[in-house]
Amino acid sequence: MTDWLRRASTVFCYCIFLLILSGTSIYCKNHDPGDNEYKQRPADTEVQRENLRIISLSPNITEIIFALGAGDRLAGVTTFCNFPPEAAKITKVGGVLDPNYETMLSLAPDVVIVLRSQQQSAVELQELGLNTFVVANDTLEDVFASITSIGELLGRQKEAASLRADMESRMSAIRIKVAGLGKRRVAFVFEHSRGTLQDIYVAGKDNFINELLVMAGGNNVFADVGIGYPQVNLEAFIERRPEVIFDATQDAGDPYTVLKDLEPMRGLRVYFCYNDFNQVPGPRLVDSLDYLARRLHPEAFEE
Repeated sequence: MTDWLRRASTVFCYCIFLLILSGTSIYCKNHDPGDNEYKQRPADTEVQRENLRIISLSPNITEIIFALGAGDRLAGVTTFCNFPPEAAKITKVGGVLDPNYETMLSLAPDVVIVLRSQQQSAVELQELGLNTFVVANDTLEDVFASITSIGELLGRQKEAASLRADMESRMSAIRIKVAGLGKRRVAFVFEHSRGTLQDIYVAGKDNFINELLVMAGGNNVFADVGIGYPQVNLEAFIERRPEVIFDATQDAGDPYTVLKDLEPMRGLRVYFCYNDFNQVPGPRLVDSLDYLARRLHPEAFEE
């Protein structure tokens, strides 16, 4: 693969990744999930809601629906929806950025659930005569609100309340474990050029990754940057001196040697977490929090 093609592929994958993570799109205006017209249709009875035929346009939506015990309602999901394993058996309707409208129409769904960052798709689907239901996933509050609103849509309010309570309880237990321990200076890297620390994208503020880092006993060194997922350079790492770096890229090498060799960065710990850290803002975020906390403060989990 040529360098330009590899770079183009990396940029495309990163755009998809950000779309899944973020409720603010680079090409869509914000849509308030509270404006969902589908919830307001008077013809929807509880019986009808229990039998809705659904298409999910994001992995986190798919995971929430399965966690609510309604996976059998899914008529279609994206090619990125691979958890739980049962999701692989469901008809694929294209990607997050490029849904296949012809396939979606052929499935005759009652409603298509989309992210706020997919507003353009929502508008186009509505023009095709399909109902849409919008949820957000920027922050932990958004994730919990999505669980509640999807539960209401599907007539699974009790299951949604139970799922939220379980997640909140488990998260609180982890937060208590690390309470009072020193805050580790930490950075979370989503993307960089293969083999080098160039074109680096990290977690900034106002997103669920930053919230998880704080709950896990960390201090995100890029939390003061004004956007959710900023691009930074190597010098920014040297200036901010993180003690721990989580790298969620698929790079097989270790480009951080250049940092570890610097005197101010001695003792830097880097965790390559692509295969171990769940980045989908859904029910498995509790496991994500546990992963971070155990590496930031292993002493809190010693038997």
